[in-house]
Amino acid sequence: MTKAGRAASLIAALALAACAPGAGQPPRVAVAPPMADGTGCYDTARTPFYRIANTALIADQQQADANATNQGIAALGAAAAIGGLIAGGRVGHIVAAVGAVTAVVGALNSNVQTDQRFIADVSSSFTSLVQCRQVEAQQVRLNVRTRKIRAAEGRDQLLQLRELMLADVDVARRVNYALAQRNRTYGVEAADVDTRLASEQNTAERQQRGMQVAQARQTIQSNQRALTDQVSAIDKAAQTIVVSSLDLPAAAVRRA
Repeated sequence: MTKAGRAASLIAALALAACAPGAGQPPRVAVAPPMADGTGCYDTARTPFYRIANTALIADQQQADANATNQGIAALGAAAAIGGLIAGGRVGHIVAAVGAVTAVVGALNSNVQTDQRFIADVSSSFTSLVQCRQVEAQQVRLNVRTRKIRAAEGRDQLLQLRELMLADVDVARRVNYALAQRNRTYGVEAADVDTRLASEQNTAERQQRGMQVAQARQTIQSNQRALTDQVSAIDKAAQTIVVSSLDLPAAAVRRA
């Protein structure tokens, strides 16, 4: 078997070991799925957001588990969707032992591209949830203005929506933090690969892998910008719901 073949076999074996039932417990649910809250947004927006959030967080936990046990390579939580992507903070150190820098570069690029999709999906689902809650809040205020419900009842409904939204904001912050931490790990790995490539004797190989690492680094930077933007969006969502949810017209309160 060639060196490349042995490396590929080792990678596959490590990935399977990380996924095997005997290697650890079943994937943990990072955030408990929300109980039915009696709102229209539960099925259409809240449940999908939590499902996507858990996919991203479980991937982060599996990486942390792999690093803690020095397995080096672990399957991401979204393996069913992305075909068993290999990840792990120490992947470079394991694979480098068999001289497979190519595998490191390939895994790095796959990881950052997958997280790019995670970031986009989490952002999109959270935005949909926020918009859904805002529509619900507007409907409550309209019901108060048109006297379909009393102001006190409307206030209670808005308070419930606020509490639900704030809980979801906390989840969004946790996911964003986990993705940011992982993105920083990829940055460190990219720098580590650069160091190894500097000693590569094969000029063509060094240039090719260098270009791939540069591409990964661009994605890492793009991911960081998206995560920073998402922090602002999360903060804005929390502030918007808190302020507007309690903003009942004074006239409606008096009529009630």
